[in-house]
Amino acid sequence: MKHLFALPLLLIILPIASFGFHGLVVVDPGDYADAIEDFLSGLGYDVTVTDTYPDASGMSDYGFVACAKGTLSGMASTFQTYLNNGGCVFLTSGQPWYMNMPDWIGMSTYSNWGGSNTYMRASYDNPLDAPGVSEGDPFYNRVNYMDGGAVLKNPTTATINGHFNNDYASAAQIHNEYGNGKVAWTAVWFCPWDAGDNGYTTDEYESYLEAVYNWFGPPGPGVEETTWGQIKAMD
Repeated sequence: MKHLFALPLLLIILPIASFGFHGLVVVDPGDYADAIEDFLSGLGYDVTVTDTYPDASGMSDYGFVACAKGTLSGMASTFQTYLNNGGCVFLTSGQPWYMNMPDWIGMSTYSNWGGSNTYMRASYDNPLDAPGVSEGDPFYNRVNYMDGGAVLKNPTTATINGHFNNDYASAAQIHNEYGNGKVAWTAVWFCPWDAGDNGYTTDEYESYLEAVYNWFGPPGPGVEETTWGQIKAMD
């Protein structure tokens, strides 16, 4: 199965409610918004779709925030407050750099990876207890020249879950615990993705993503809702 590497940016926020986690997805309507919504719904998460970030007070209503919209410049302290209160944050691409590599990410250096032979691989067996994933398994395969992929290096408190090619020091996926909260970062997608011709994620990456969301908190039954008028009960 093929999945593209281009980064439309998205925010997902999942609050803890009596019926389980409820996801707030902040993203412009489109194919990627539909894909992440379908993926999370398929895992059992409830999803509400909107197009704006809440402030720290608003975030406190939710169990996790996955951010794929915007650079997040100037938002480091907002997320730090949220993490201190027990929240979970999922970042992507160059967002850590635009936030000046705050301590809570757990990595000290941002870099870039370029070239045609660009793969991302699991750094050890069953990262975050992802089933069916062995060290060296591909997470992402690039089929065309890549002029810059986000890389994090030099962990302080984070664990590198995935890396570029055979360079274990060049992180493509990480997780970290900060205060009462949890942080994850990926260089690519928040869901399996096959739209386009530049590259694709793998079944092993899908297993890893499921493990990340489950590490944040398990799903529960409820309703799915979008701000552009779609509300439906989840199976």
